Amino acid sequence: MTSQVIIKGKVIGTTKASEYYENYFNLGWEAITSSLERLALEYDFVVCEGAGSPIINFCQKPTPTALWVIYFVRYSTSLYLEVHST
Repeated sequence: MTSQVIIKGKVIGTTKASEYYENYFNLGWEAITSSLERLALEYDFVVCEGAGSPIINFCQKPTPTALWVIYFVRYSTSLYLEVHST
């Protein structure tokens, strides 16, 4: 099974999950950080929203989760969580 890799609205490739870190992780993190830097220069507030858990404990390798973004921006930050139980 493969997934498309889309960065800044453009398809840049297709990869297996096992190959993502080697082929796309650094490119993806660069896109995230450069976009945040550009937005911070242009706006007083930047709202980041994403699906999934802010901390993915079961991952063996680092992922660009919400907490990575919070650490990167180093600004006053609020983290809002919606927790569902079954």
